[in-house]
Amino acid sequence: SSLIAHPLRSAGKRTALAAQWGANESGVVSLYGSKDESAAKVADMEPGVMGKIADCDGVWCTFESAGYDGYVKQTEIWGAYPGETFED
Repeated sequence: SSLIAHPLRSAGKRTALAAQWGANESGVVSLYGSKDESAAKVADMEPGVMGKIADCDGVWCTFESAGYDGYVKQTEIWGAYPGETFED
């Protein structure tokens, strides 16, 4: 599945953006089912897709958008500082 960019309004969680610099050679940012690049992909997101992040462990963040939820590498989003850890 692929997600396209669209605004997402939510309360209580931080907003994040799939970043252009995080895109792979196919031009997408991958959303995984677990904190592992070898895990099954939940979706491929175009840069600019907005979502909610509830926690980041310094490497991976949860990411929810358009009914999809999973994990994205923290360096591939805008909305959390590199290495930042937090829980919502």
